[in-house]
Amino acid sequence: MVRAGVGAGMARTDAVGGGLARTAETNTAAAAAMAKANVEARFAIARHAPRDEDTARIKILRECDRPRFAEVAEYELPRAGKAITGPTIRFAEALARHFGNLAIESVVTFENDTSRLVRCTVTDLESNATYSQDVAIDKTVERKHAKPSDDVVGTRVTSQGHSVYIIRASDADLLAKHNGHVSRAVRTLILRLIPGDVVDEAIDRTRATLKKSDAVDPAAAKRKVLDAFAELGVMPAQLAEALGHSLDTVQPAELGTLRRWYSAVRSGETTIAEIVADQKKTSSSEEGASPSTSTKAERVKKSAKAVAGAPQTSEERETVIAREEAEAIAEQAARERAEAVARGEDPDA
Repeated sequence: MVRAGVGAGMARTDAVGGGLARTAETNTAAAAAMAKANVEARFAIARHAPRDEDTARIKILRECDRPRFAEVAEYELPRAGKAITGPTIRFAEALARHFGNLAIESVVTFENDTSRLVRCTVTDLESNATYSQDVAIDKTVERKHAKPSDDVVGTRVTSQGHSVYIIRASDADLLAKHNGHVSRAVRTLILRLIPGDVVDEAIDRTRATLKKSDAVDPAAAKRKVLDAFAELGVMPAQLAEALGHSLDTVQPAELGTLRRWYSAVRSGETTIAEIVADQKKTSSSEEGASPSTSTKAERVKKSAKAVAGAPQTSEERETVIAREEAEAIAEQAARERAEAVARGEDPDA
């Protein structure tokens, strides 16, 4: 009797397990069928309603005529004395919306306790051109100060020499980090599918829009930028430090720089501390330039200024400047050669 009971229990367990397995298989098949149907529907709609690139271009340029949109169309990242600029995520999203028939997807392909891998894909449904990019997201964040409730997993020293705590990300932190990484990847993929001349024309239009808007009331334009930074916790003193001078003397071109910095900081691509550090590093390297280099620059500048006022043709002036540059370079090479000989080195080695 006991054996019969046990056998019956095992039979019921097998039945339940088999039912769950069949249910899982059914759900997987249904999900795959639904995904296939969605893809086929998108391609079918694109075939029946193809984009009109001329109309799309006009809509994009019309979007760029809006000052509020133009203010966040570009970002700028100072790197080793150079400004890396480009279209923002919001700009790329607007282009994709007006260009139309682009399928944008992001799927988590792997995840464990410490990291997440997301595959971002953008497909042109008309040409079937597809670009993908895998994004690795570490499930940690960095903080200058750790709270007692934080799960600290390590520390590191930043490029500015500051120690920061590496903390396991909360659900909110992970969501923000996920969205930021995915958005930047999608931006790159969208811009690979939009014609480059359309992107360049749109950027030029946003700059013209801002120039026109700033000319109406420069003081109000500056206050608007400062207020936007303040919402991110960035104070005017920090911006003045980044620019290297008082905000009272901000030029129109610098106002554009501040806007691009704002876009980069807001999207999480940099911080105001990193911008300030890079600006200081660049200034220090310029001040620490060798005397021979400074002398060369001064001589070339002086020569150019002198010939500019002389009664010569442009070709003659360029010849004089080129000769001065060649002489300065020759003097620098001779000086370096003499220094090498003095150190006992072979200058020809």
